[in-house]
Amino acid sequence: SRYYHDLSMEYLWPQLRPEVRACVEDVQDGPEADTRLTVHLRGQDLWNMGEFEEKPKNSMNLEAGAHHWLWANPPCTMYEKIIREEGYKSVLVVTSPDRRHACVEWFERLQERSGLDIKVTVQSQKLAEDFCALTRAKNLVLSFSTLSNAAAVLSKQLRRVYVREFALNSLMNCDLWKGVDIVQYGMPISEGSHKPYNNTYAGVIEWFQTYDVSNIARRDKCKERDR
Repeated sequence: SRYYHDLSMEYLWPQLRPEVRACVEDVQDGPEADTRLTVHLRGQDLWNMGEFEEKPKNSMNLEAGAHHWLWANPPCTMYEKIIREEGYKSVLVVTSPDRRHACVEWFERLQERSGLDIKVTVQSQKLAEDFCALTRAKNLVLSFSTLSNAAAVLSKQLRRVYVREFALNSLMNCDLWKGVDIVQYGMPISEGSHKPYNNTYAGVIEWFQTYDVSNIARRDKCKERDR
């Protein structure tokens, strides 16, 4: 990703739409930015919607087979582990307008449920505005999505990135550029092995919202995605 970051700064950054570049360069610095965690929650096509469907036409079928990439995403409890261990005071959750991701509701109840002194903001705006929010984050949790991965590669503000698994065809890997640290987490859950949770949306939601945090381990060394 060090190589892709350098290329992106040289060739892609100048091609950003002026309003997007202006948004990204509107840096929100200081102690508040240092203690803010930005989280990307991928929605839409992973949550029983069509790939190009912006808002759901039908209610989600909880008994339908879940999208297999959901098993590669972080469960909600991984976010709480990060918040507790790193001492973040606020969270900006960036997600799609459908807000179907199981961790949206979980985040909205986080303070009440956990007793943490934490401010949570959920953002679902136009793609350019959401991309801007991800790109100017100092502390960013990646989802299994090329959107947040691309935002990280294009970022001038990023200082710490958290990840479970790198997305397919991602420009991100363990070799980050100067000034950026990576923290990776592992857990014994995958597409091929996720007992006791069944392979339905109901099963995924149960896993996301209730997974025992003691099963989530901070890796001593970043692990690349298996090719």
